[in-house]
Amino acid sequence: MNRPPPLSYESLKSVLGQMDANIRFRLFSRIPSIRPTDKVVPLRIRTFSTNNNKFKINNTEYEVGIYKKYPPGMTPPKVQEVNNAGGLISDLDQHGFVDKSGRNVLTPGDVDLRNGRTVDTYDIEYYQQDERIPDLEKKLKKSRRKIEIVESFGPVPEVLEDDEDHDEFELQQLVQGFLDGTLNTTTKCPPEFERARKMAHDKLSGKIKNQMAKLQPFYSRRDGVPLPYETFIQLTVSSRRQEHIERVRYSKKLHESVKYLSTILFGNRRHPVHIKLFNSCWNEIMRLPVGLRLKIEENERGMNVHFLQRLLAPLLDAPLKELNIFVKNDEDFECSILKEARYLQIVENRPYRIRPQVVLNLQNMNFHKLSLSENYWSVEDFLLVIKNWVESGKKVGSCYSFGINRHVKNTILEQITEAFKNAETGDAFISIPTRFNNQVKVSIEEHQGLNQWVVKFEVLPVKRSTQ
Repeated sequence: MNRPPPLSYESLKSVLGQMDANIRFRLFSRIPSIRPTDKVVPLRIRTFSTNNNKFKINNTEYEVGIYKKYPPGMTPPKVQEVNNAGGLISDLDQHGFVDKSGRNVLTPGDVDLRNGRTVDTYDIEYYQQDERIPDLEKKLKKSRRKIEIVESFGPVPEVLEDDEDHDEFELQQLVQGFLDGTLNTTTKCPPEFERARKMAHDKLSGKIKNQMAKLQPFYSRRDGVPLPYETFIQLTVSSRRQEHIERVRYSKKLHESVKYLSTILFGNRRHPVHIKLFNSCWNEIMRLPVGLRLKIEENERGMNVHFLQRLLAPLLDAPLKELNIFVKNDEDFECSILKEARYLQIVENRPYRIRPQVVLNLQNMNFHKLSLSENYWSVEDFLLVIKNWVESGKKVGSCYSFGINRHVKNTILEQITEAFKNAETGDAFISIPTRFNNQVKVSIEEHQGLNQWVVKFEVLPVKRSTQ
C-alpha cells in the first residue's frame, strides 16, 4: 500500500493554523520534523489560565508536581492522595523535607505577581525542627499498640465477604473501639467483629504508614537513613476525555521544570500568541519564556487593574480588545492598559464612585459602567456628558453605556429633548446633530445582568439622503 505524499510546507502551515492548540502541542512532542514549521505558525488559544505549577489551555490542564514512588504495598495513604492529585506542588530537599525556596526565585521572562510579598517559610522551618521527633514517635508507638490489639485476636482476614445483614451501628462501634484502643481479648465477639477488625486494621495500618512518613525526613537528616522512596518530576496532561502522565527523575527544581514546560509550549515563536480569554492568579510568579509576546482579546472579569497592568504590560503586543475590571479610585484610570483597551467595562469598588469628568477624559471607543446598586448619577450628570460630546466632539463609532435606575429611564429622554431643541426623537431614542457632521444618539435599552436598564450614547455618521 502506497503511503500518501507528505504535506507541502505551505499546506502544513495552513493545517497547523486551523488546529486546536493542544493537538499542536501533542504533535510537536511526537513529530520532530514539524517543529520548525510549528514555531512560525501563529498559535491561537481560546482560554488560558495559570496557577502555581499549572497551565490550563482551552479544556486541557498541564500540571507539574513531584511524584513519590514507594515499594509495592508501602505507599502511605496521604502520599497516594497527593500522587493521585498530580504530585507535590513544593520541592523537597535531600532529606525529604518540603523546600519552598524555589518559589521565590525569579528568572528572565518570569512575571512577578506577588505584590512585594515572598513565600513565607517560617511555618516550614518550625515543622522541620528535631524537637518534634519525640512527639511524632509517641504517636507512632500508640498506633502500633492499637494494631497489636487488633492482631491479638488471630490472623486478620485479607478479604471481607459481602454481608448485607450486618448491624451497621454495631459495626461502627466496634471499629471505633479498636481505633480508640478500648477493646481487648475479653471483648465479646458479635457477628460484625471480624469485619470491624479488618476495617480497623486497614485504617491503623494506613495511619502508621502516614506517621512513619512524617518521621523519615528527620531520621534521614539525623542518622543518614536512606529514604524509602524514589522521586520523579511528573507532568500530568488531563482533559475531560483522557489523562496522560510522563515522569522523569527529580533532578530540577519545580520552578525550573515549569519554566521548561512553558518554553516548550510558548517559547521561540515568530508571532505573538493569540489568546481570546486570559486569566491568572494573584500572588504567584508566572514562569514564562523569555521574549514571549501575547495578543489578548479579553481578560477574566473582575480583575484589579493595577494587577493586570503589572502582569500584561510587559507581554502585550497590542492593546486588549476588551477589558473587564473593578476600579477603586480615579488613579486607576491612568493605567495604560485601561486607557488603550478598545472596549472597557468597569464595576466600581465601594465606596468609590466614578464622576462624569472621569468619563469625559476617557478615549476608549467603547465603554460600559455596571452598577452594583441603584445608579447614583442624576439626569444632569448624563446631560453633562452628552453636551460635551455634542459641543466638543467625540470620535465616530464611540459607544458608551451606563446602568441606570428606573427614575433616570423614565425622565432622561424628555429632559434631553428640552435641552436640545433640534434633536430628532424616535421610539426610545433621541439623535442630536453636531457641528462635526455626525450625531449623538441616546437610547434606552433593556439589559441582562446587574442592571435591568441601560442608557447608551453613540456617535454615528449623519445619514445623507440620496438624490
